[in-house]
Amino acid sequence: MPYVPHGPTMTIKSSRAIAAVTAFLGLTVLGVLYLASVATGQPALLWVGGLFAAVIIGMVLFMPPTSVTFDGTDLVYRVRGRETRVARDRVTSCALAGQWWAFNDPTGIAILRLPTFQFSPAQVAAFCNKVGLGGFAPPSPVEQGRKDVSSAKSTRAGGVVLSLGVLFILGFSIWLSVSAQDAYARYRAAPICEGASTTSTCRLQAQARVTSTEENRSSTTLHLSLVGSGGDYVASVEKAAAPSIGDVVGVEIWNGKVTRLRESDTLGNPEVNPNLKNQGLLAIWLLFLAPGVAFAVVGHLRLRSARARLQAATAAQASGSVA
Repeated sequence: MPYVPHGPTMTIKSSRAIAAVTAFLGLTVLGVLYLASVATGQPALLWVGGLFAAVIIGMVLFMPPTSVTFDGTDLVYRVRGRETRVARDRVTSCALAGQWWAFNDPTGIAILRLPTFQFSPAQVAAFCNKVGLGGFAPPSPVEQGRKDVSSAKSTRAGGVVLSLGVLFILGFSIWLSVSAQDAYARYRAAPICEGASTTSTCRLQAQARVTSTEENRSSTTLHLSLVGSGGDYVASVEKAAAPSIGDVVGVEIWNGKVTRLRESDTLGNPEVNPNLKNQGLLAIWLLFLAPGVAFAVVGHLRLRSARARLQAATAAQASGSVA
């Protein structure tokens, strides 16, 4: 029997709360990263912020404002400014299919799908019943239990991945700090070289000729050759302090690196390594570790509870079937 249009129009809209909360948390984290970069002199944090921003943008784009309207004849699906119309008589049922609310044709194939995290069971049930797809109800206890288990697993996995990522970065930052402290101590203890001593244990002070230069965004990379002994040494200095090709300048070399040029520290000098004072950075990463651990713990507790409810619902369903 063909469907006869009836009843007033009705619209359900997706919740924007999740997208708004995600965007707010993302902006908060980006703000913390920017302030941490300025306070600790670690521009690399801005790159971390850029990667984090890309993830947040992707998540927000995955949750666009979505709506479904019944205008008396068609179901109108709108997302990202695009509109899709489906004749009402093509839709015969509403059902929960995994993480989606599905509007199915007579063969059970989904014509429209709505994400469950943006549309509540009550919304979809009211809409489907109003449209004439009567009998639709929120998912059964077993279906809801499976959905809750899947959601809890995702939350726990997200928390574990976030925690492991922060721990990796924290460990790498600690290694950089320890390495910088060790290089600083060895550099300060190194005496001035005498004769043919190796520059790995002493500081060689000599004259060098600039053989080539490379302009970077905020510094200049110099290639230097020692006067009388040759070699190729690389040094990075601020652009304002960079000599020209062919200039002969005084240098200090330690551990194969040019540490001073024209009585000024180069960027390779252990005394100016920004990782010497990254305690604030380490504290910031510890702060980022807290939400990851919290997500993992909450997800695990939710998973235990959801599994218990699913087992109870499955047992109840089985006993009802036997009866």
